[in-house]
Amino acid sequence: MKKAYILPTVSISIVLLDILFIIIADLVSFIIRFNGTFPPDNFNAYLELAVFIIALRISSIYIFHLYERPKYKSNFEIFVTVVKATTASSIIIIFTIYFMDIVAYPRLIASLSWLLTIVFISMWRFILKDFLRLYFGENFLRSNLLIIGTGRDAYETAVHALRDASIEYNFIGYLHVNRNSPTEVSKDQVLGDLEDLPKILKEYRVDEIIMAESDINREKMSALMSVITQKRIPLKSIPASYETIINDIVLHEHGIPFIGPTTFTKSASWYWGLKRILDILFSLLILIITSPLLIATAIAIKITSPGPVIYLQKRVGLNGAKFTMLKFRTMRADAEKGGRPRWAREKDKRVTPIGMILRRFRIDELPQLINVLRGEMSIIGPRPERPYFVSRLMKKMPFYAERLKVKPSITGWAQVNFKYTATEEDARKKLLYDIFYVQNMSLALDALIALKTLKVIITGKGAQ
Repeated sequence: MKKAYILPTVSISIVLLDILFIIIADLVSFIIRFNGTFPPDNFNAYLELAVFIIALRISSIYIFHLYERPKYKSNFEIFVTVVKATTASSIIIIFTIYFMDIVAYPRLIASLSWLLTIVFISMWRFILKDFLRLYFGENFLRSNLLIIGTGRDAYETAVHALRDASIEYNFIGYLHVNRNSPTEVSKDQVLGDLEDLPKILKEYRVDEIIMAESDINREKMSALMSVITQKRIPLKSIPASYETIINDIVLHEHGIPFIGPTTFTKSASWYWGLKRILDILFSLLILIITSPLLIATAIAIKITSPGPVIYLQKRVGLNGAKFTMLKFRTMRADAEKGGRPRWAREKDKRVTPIGMILRRFRIDELPQLINVLRGEMSIIGPRPERPYFVSRLMKKMPFYAERLKVKPSITGWAQVNFKYTATEEDARKKLLYDIFYVQNMSLALDALIALKTLKVIITGKGAQ
């Protein structure tokens, strides 16, 4: 299939249309309930909740991933997801009405709104898809899939993908990894070798690539990553393939056990804007609340061990930019005598008695809120690493650069799920959690990490 026209990003338009039809659903609910009238008391009660209802509906749609790759979702997937999102938001709305004792807002209106929101949100998407299919052609609404590999795994992956009820795929073909590997797919569907990928990407519009070949060395995988990084094409892998490089995390998608080394997920711009606003607000709030603790900590460090209170250290941030990270000093001043960086270890003997307490409850990280206010870090994301270790790890792990695509953070998915990074093997395993976060960034995941971090701070258990 040759290149097709690609519509510009329409995320904002989709959100605005969703808001419009949510409002229409609510208004039609009133018309049905009150025979075409809008009783002032009842309608004013709705208006007081309108912003909350709309925001909650849109948030639910976002949390249930309806805004991700909307072009390729099947009608079945759209309807099921709309039902889930609308039901979740309606439950919250009904509980809010009940506990706030808003008598003027009829429960029947909430029930009708639930039903009509499902109908309107689903229908306008179905109609838009039919229009796009009519105007651009059948294949425009299908994700063009290229599979790397020609063995049994590649064949079964293609069969599963084409049977998938949630994403409409258009299968382009297979690529050989090694000419000598057994071929168990139709030769007519084999487009060439892995070396031909740049030429194939020029000839075809590829939306997604699945690695279904375990017999691939590190050099070929690095070359593959270099090509698709430039094109920003999502890459997934079946476990047997990815285990040859970087193991352990399996994401079950569409019934096929895929591991996603990178999907180049580009979150909506409003997510990044809101995340930055929340970073600033929470940083200021935490600094104000903990100011007595910060002063007491500084005094305790100064009294109990020689050396500076604040430890300054170069770290690697967004897109590889270096910055100076702030921490309360928890180790002896000569912890890295000789200048050679060393991994921090669990029960590290270089840690001072006060430092052990600070680390256990993560108090030593609080000065990094200044880094957050400066825009060098975020509160939630992958932890920043030192340039020395980054340069070493990038040479040994082809996907390490993935974690540099977002701002480093104070806490993250790896920190609440894994132990101290004491070796390169630990760093390799921790990288999996960072890649998972980069792939699945959302306010819901950020909230989960925040709750897990709060548990660590309160209990002092699991701090990394």
